[in-house]
Amino acid sequence: MIKKDLANLGEVHNGERIAIIAHAGILRLALLCSLGLPLSYYWRFVLSNTSFTVLQYRENVFNLAVLAVLNDYSHLSNR
Repeated sequence: MIKKDLANLGEVHNGERIAIIAHAGILRLALLCSLGLPLSYYWRFVLSNTSFTVLQYRENVFNLAVLAVLNDYSHLSNR
């Protein structure tokens, strides 16, 4: 379902920036789907509260993502 929804977002918003705000579990699944990784990698990604992760896609190629930023929480001054 997540893979299908991500592809749909990419088609509808081709060339645009998209923000997905969700719990870490959903975001981990989105990372796996986008990077073509198996479910066994699920716990290999740490996603802290309020962190952001950036995936970059080529235009018109929604299944080839590049992980540009992972778990960035530098906006929090006390961490």
